[in-house]
Amino acid sequence: MRVTAQSQANNVIAYMQQQSSTLASVQGQLASGFRIQAPSDDPAGYAVLSGAKASSLQFATYTQTMTDATDTLNSGVSALQDVSGILSQARQLATQGADATTDATGYKAIASQVNGLISRLLTDANTAVGGKYLFGGTATDSAPFQVTATDAQGNPTAISYTGSPDRARALIGPGQTVDTRYVGSQVFQQPGADVFQTLINLRNNLTDPTLTSSQGGMSAALNQRLSDLTAAAGAVSNTTAEQSSNLATLSAVQGRVDDLKLAADAQVGTVGGTDYSSAIVKMQEQEVALQASAAVSAKLLQPNLLSFIH
Repeated sequence: MRVTAQSQANNVIAYMQQQSSTLASVQGQLASGFRIQAPSDDPAGYAVLSGAKASSLQFATYTQTMTDATDTLNSGVSALQDVSGILSQARQLATQGADATTDATGYKAIASQVNGLISRLLTDANTAVGGKYLFGGTATDSAPFQVTATDAQGNPTAISYTGSPDRARALIGPGQTVDTRYVGSQVFQQPGADVFQTLINLRNNLTDPTLTSSQGGMSAALNQRLSDLTAAAGAVSNTTAEQSSNLATLSAVQGRVDDLKLAADAQVGTVGGTDYSSAIVKMQEQEVALQASAAVSAKLLQPNLLSFIH
């Protein structure tokens, strides 16, 4: 095969292109921090790297889900703690009303305070975070409790649940969920422990003329309300405890997921990470080789006098 100046030049150019490609690849590794940019760089390593990256991304998703679930449950516990405070105040008012020294004016004042507690209770039961309601179960876009009847003064006499019958759950791991948004009727309107109706009944007792004129009758009625308040407080306390337990579960799982993500990220670095010392040496070698090739090609490609004569 005849070797000509043109074939020599073509070979040098091809070799320079190969060197430039290798140099660009090494520079890319240094810039990105990853030695594996494509399957061709290391087919076996690329498969392992892809799996590690997918695991890291999945763990990051679980972490975000748990963060959202924690915020939701913390807000729920806070609302329920306020409800517990409302019921405690209602007990104090009922006890005050049952006192033999309380007169009609006192009953009226206490009833007004109970109306204020009912309003606060409705606000807590309709608590929303980020526009999503906490106690409507899976129905998060509308307030779960509505006043469906009022008295002549506009005070609530009936409050109804309009949310979902199903709890909302968050996926925090493979096949593992945690309840986040509870069914309000199961929290505030359990049979025999209806928080709303208990306060409404207390207010009605305090404004009932047949009771306000009979100290004995009022005391008996308010003692019954005290019993109802105890049952309602127990129902709220149980839900608070359950949500607090869910928060503890989230904290434990979060620690485990953080460890798994750290391990996946470490594998990504080990399998696909750039060995900077080796890459720098290789880059310098390629730069020197490319410069040498450029010098050779410059001589080969110089036009000589004979090319002009012929």
